[in-house]
Amino acid sequence: MVFLQGCTSNKFVASELIQEDLKLTGTNIVAYNMLDIRAGELSHQMLGSLNRQLISEFEKRNVDAVVREFRRSDAGTAYVVSGSGRIPLREFVTQYAQNEQDTSVKYRLLIIPSHMTISGAWRFFDVTWILEEVSSDSTVWRGVSQGEHLVSWNIDEMYEARASQIVESLFAELERSNMF
Repeated sequence: MVFLQGCTSNKFVASELIQEDLKLTGTNIVAYNMLDIRAGELSHQMLGSLNRQLISEFEKRNVDAVVREFRRSDAGTAYVVSGSGRIPLREFVTQYAQNEQDTSVKYRLLIIPSHMTISGAWRFFDVTWILEEVSSDSTVWRGVSQGEHLVSWNIDEMYEARASQIVESLFAELERSNMF
């Protein structure tokens, strides 16, 4: 198992803090996770673990968090059925706009799979992260992470460790930007 754990990585290659003095501690956030578009390559178990770890890490930093999964939304269901090339990101967010307003959500985190390459047993992927302030609908931070993992036996190998790599790199980047 130690060998397999060394065959997964995730790191930020770009990050931009747009709103200075941004602090997430003591606020609430909804993460709109669209990575489930790539569940076949990343695994349902890994994505479930990633969602749980995201919530846990935000809570450790006194941020109330909820994760919305794309495929469980109306926009996601329609996308899967139609096979459309355009990912309905705004439709996904709009579906929950009233809930954001009713619960006074301060921030939304968009998690978007922006590139995926499969080469033999290797999976290479880029994720675009966009943090928006809900009240102004404006982007306050954005970044791009790149990850890779080896599938030796099946797609669910080391799913907890793979999710952890992604979550740890996100929070390291948010902390580097002094958001906590």
